[in-house]
Amino acid sequence: MNKLIECSNEYDNITYERMENENNLHTLKEQISFEQEYHQQRQQEFEYLEKFHYDFNKEFNKNEFHNIVKKIRFVFSFISFCLEFLVLFSQDYQEFNAIRLSELETLYQTKLETIKNEFLKRDEQQETPKPREVRVAINTTKKEHRSLIEQNQLLKDKLGKYIIRFVFD
Repeated sequence: MNKLIECSNEYDNITYERMENENNLHTLKEQISFEQEYHQQRQQEFEYLEKFHYDFNKEFNKNEFHNIVKKIRFVFSFISFCLEFLVLFSQDYQEFNAIRLSELETLYQTKLETIKNEFLKRDEQQETPKPREVRVAINTTKKEHRSLIEQNQLLKDKLGKYIIRFVFD
C-alpha cells in the first residue's frame, strides 16, 4: 500500500509538473503572439514614418526650390529696374552735360567779349594798346576754360564710377 501511495504521489507530482509546464507553454505562446503583433505594429509605424519623412523631405526640397526661384526672379527684376534706371539716368546726365557744356561755352564767349570790350575801352582811352595785357587776359580765360572742362570731366568720371558701383553692389 505504501507503494501505491508513493506511486500516487509521484503521479500527482508528475501531473502537477506537467500542468505547470503546459501553463508555462501557453503563457509563452501568448507572449510570442503578443510580441509578434507588437513587432508588426512597430514595423508598420516605421514604414509610415519613413514614408512621411520622405514626403516631408520632398516637400521641404520643393519649398526651398520655389523660394530660390522667387529670390532669383526678384534679383532679375531688380537688375532690370536698375538697368532701366541707368538708361534714364544716363539720358538725364547726357542732357545735363549738354546744358552744362553750352553754359560753359556761353560763359567763355561772354568772358571773351567782356575782355575784348575792356580792351576796346582801354584802346579808346589809350592810344597804344598793350599786347602783353591782352595775351595775359586771353591766357587767363583759356586757363579758366580748361579748368571748367577738367571739372566737367571729373564729374563725368565720378558719375561713371558711381553708376558702376551702383550696378555691381
